[in-house]
Amino acid sequence: MATTSNVTDPVETTLKEKEDPRITGRRGKSKSKDVAASMEARLERMERAVADIGMQLEDEIPSGATLEAAVDDLRGKALGALNSMADTLRQEFQRQLDQVFAEPASFRQYELCFVLNLKEILRSWVQL
Repeated sequence: MATTSNVTDPVETTLKEKEDPRITGRRGKSKSKDVAASMEARLERMERAVADIGMQLEDEIPSGATLEAAVDDLRGKALGALNSMADTLRQEFQRQLDQVFAEPASFRQYELCFVLNLKEILRSWVQL
């Protein structure tokens, strides 16, 4: 009579350990043999993806010092533009003010000419 031994073949055991922990179930869908191992692998992939995204964000988002420097640069440019506009407005205001003060002077000249002409007319009448 043949007896079976309880000795396991080490090659067969090693092959079973290396197999994918998933088996194919009904309708061709895979089913997990070891849920914990499957979840651990998913968790590792998720952690790597989160770490990659974190590194990308660190590269793309500027630091506080960079932002402060950009704000200072923008402030300087804005003040320069405002000062330039203020100078332009100041010059235009001065030009218009000069015109306003020049008009009475020209009226005085016309007034003086008118008075002189009037005096001549009166003299000519008196002589008649």
